[in-house]
Amino acid sequence: MSKIRKFVLRLVGAISLLKIDSNTRRYIRHNKKYWKNWCVNNSESVILIDFHDMNETLIALSYFSNILARKYNASIRSFSSKRLFHHRAKHNIYRSFNTVAHVVTVLNNKQRCRKSKIVQKILPRIKTKQDVFNLEVLGVWIGIDVYETYLREFYEPTIKLNDERLDKMIDRGVGLVIFWMDFFSKNNVVSVLVSHDCYLEFNVLCKISYINKVSVYLPDCTGATYATEPFSVHSNYRSYKERFASLPFEEQIEARKIAKRQLNRRMNGEIGVDMSYSTASAFSVANEDNINVLIKSDKVKVLICSHCFYDNPHGLGGMLFVDFYEWLCYLGSVAEQTDYDWYIKIHPDPLPG
Repeated sequence: MSKIRKFVLRLVGAISLLKIDSNTRRYIRHNKKYWKNWCVNNSESVILIDFHDMNETLIALSYFSNILARKYNASIRSFSSKRLFHHRAKHNIYRSFNTVAHVVTVLNNKQRCRKSKIVQKILPRIKTKQDVFNLEVLGVWIGIDVYETYLREFYEPTIKLNDERLDKMIDRGVGLVIFWMDFFSKNNVVSVLVSHDCYLEFNVLCKISYINKVSVYLPDCTGATYATEPFSVHSNYRSYKERFASLPFEEQIEARKIAKRQLNRRMNGEIGVDMSYSTASAFSVANEDNINVLIKSDKVKVLICSHCFYDNPHGLGGMLFVDFYEWLCYLGSVAEQTDYDWYIKIHPDPLPG
């Protein structure tokens, strides 16, 4: 590395450090004080952790990763898809809770050649959106992650089959499968900690971890999920009815009262009810004339509760439709063939577009 490049990197790091506020500095000091005797160096066992900047989740990650490291006598390594020199400040935070190295998912020449051969065989077979969704590479189902990453990164409501960006996304997914398979074959990975179990950068690693019987955890500010298969994070939604029925009867009554109160607040246009991140409401406060948006008629009334097109549409697994766009288009065609009154409730927190 040239002297000029070293100087530039040090300068970027120094500038990044200036952006750390006093709370972050206190957090770094806390980590160095509390975890300094927990660091495991030169261990053959590895714990991989997601390199992100969601502050409240980062705090949970620092505790969770160190306790796991001590349990398995393992070193902690962060990972990302790029060489993040400009994130020197964030690297300082990670190092403060004993992250000893950073893994970049960049392929070597041999891996790139292997990837190119696989991609050349895949692309001619992609004829439909369902083909993208169903795509498997070396026994790893990456189609769903290619699909969702494409929607999220490009703010497209649906896949465009003749899009060069889609080809590059498939190429990226194949590369991640190859990289992580090789990494697991050469390293004793004992646990993986991620912020999401969706999208290519995280879920390919999760799926290869499942194949290798490696524990996957998703720690955040409310707790931690132990994932053993895809869609583990949201699997608890399927058991709400049974879990509610197991509560004492008095608690069920009180819970219904709370739910009714919170729903009334939402439907009256209040923002942020049980969702602090919310910035808009799907409902408006009733005006002085108390006008009802429903048309007075004897027709069947149908309400469509619309979704965000881009934000993890397959979080619970496969659906009847390959994405929300196709679902909405289908409902539109049905509406044209019926004599019903149709209504659409907008999504309260849509992403741009």
